[in-house]
Amino acid sequence: PFSEATKYTTEDRVAVTLGGPIIKDKLWFFTSYETRGKNKNTFYYENWRLHDVGDSTQQTSIMPSYEGHYFNFKLTYQMTENQSLTAQFIEDPIEFPNPGYRGYTNYQNPLNGTFQKQGGVNYQAEYNWVATPNSILKIAFSRKDSPLDQTGGRGSSVDLPAVQVYTSNGWYNQDLEYATHSAYQSTREHNSYRASYDMYLDTPTGSHNVKVGLEHRDQENGSYSPVWNGYNRMQFYLRDDLWSRSWSVVYRAYDDFRPPSQRYETYQALYASDSWSVTDSLTLSLGLRTENIDKKNLLKDTIIEASFGDMIAPRLGFAWDLETASLHGSVARYY
Repeated sequence: PFSEATKYTTEDRVAVTLGGPIIKDKLWFFTSYETRGKNKNTFYYENWRLHDVGDSTQQTSIMPSYEGHYFNFKLTYQMTENQSLTAQFIEDPIEFPNPGYRGYTNYQNPLNGTFQKQGGVNYQAEYNWVATPNSILKIAFSRKDSPLDQTGGRGSSVDLPAVQVYTSNGWYNQDLEYATHSAYQSTREHNSYRASYDMYLDTPTGSHNVKVGLEHRDQENGSYSPVWNGYNRMQFYLRDDLWSRSWSVVYRAYDDFRPPSQRYETYQALYASDSWSVTDSLTLSLGLRTENIDKKNLLKDTIIEASFGDMIAPRLGFAWDLETASLHGSVARYY
């Protein structure tokens, strides 16, 4: 039945919202909170021997949970009749046992393995000024910090090598409770600055919504862990000095001399656009955008660079109302 098929992807959320004036006609607040959480059934073999046999009736069932919340708080301040300022804070952390929640069938208790933590905090602020009855200026700033990290209860190192068993089905960790892993820490941050000016014009050839603006963004992505076991950052090697022929046990340890993987990006853009209502039924969209980008590696050496003159993106579109139907078309260049 449908209820059985969806019970592990269905979650009950409790949400609360509250808002209202702090200072009458001057300062308002809004806040909301929402829980996130659900359980998902998964199965695992309690040791590598059962996994090697592959009898699914010998699996153990558990219900790992996916937990987190969403929180939002916003203030709006009417500075003058024509000027307003808003500030907002948002967080949305989530945590779950990585192999357990993703439904991996393995020979280790997922609750003793790697936990994934994701989400983070966002800050936003925006200033609006109605400069004239037909124009408005907007200036905005936002900061996003939403890492995706993995942590575990047990690590392995060269000094404390992983004890592994080799069978015809491959390698197994001899440890029955914990996977061999190291902590993984990432960074996914960016600061964004934006400004735009909108003008609304009526002319003999139709009405126009002309907009000009600029953007600036500083971004940092990657991992700053010294080692990571996602199969692309960890290197196993045999420890011949610790070889044991009983149970085909092999000691393998990891070592990784590669540096953390970080990337940095600085981006700017200038643009202008016009939404031109030629008639009541025909609207033309005209635009031009140019961008500047500088990408750097871990050592902050530039690896990709393009200036405003290198990336010029024109855009043209139309919307035609045919009363019983409508026709749309566009052509544009993107980088």
